[in-house]
Amino acid sequence: MKVQVTLTVAEAKALIAEAIAGMSEVQTALQTGRILLKGGTTVAAVAQRLANIDLRLSGRISPGEQRPAAEFLQWRIAFFWRVDK
Repeated sequence: MKVQVTLTVAEAKALIAEAIAGMSEVQTALQTGRILLKGGTTVAAVAQRLANIDLRLSGRISPGEQRPAAEFLQWRIAFFWRVDK
C-alpha cells in the first residue's frame, strides 16, 4: 500500500518541532543542560513546542505589534533568554 500525505507549511513545521522535542538528547538537555537556538521559522516552531509559549523568534510580527526578534535564544534548565544582544 502507498500513501501520500500533503502537509501545509505550518503542519510540517509542527511535525518537525514535535519530533525534535521528543528526542532523548533534547529531553536530557531540557532537564540538565543548555539548548541554543538560531533564528528561523522552523526553529521558532521548535522553541514554541519546547517552551509552550510564543517566543517571537525569527521576526514573527503580530498585527499592530512590531518587536525585534531574537536571533539566538539559549535554554538553561527552566527558561529561554536572548544571547544575541
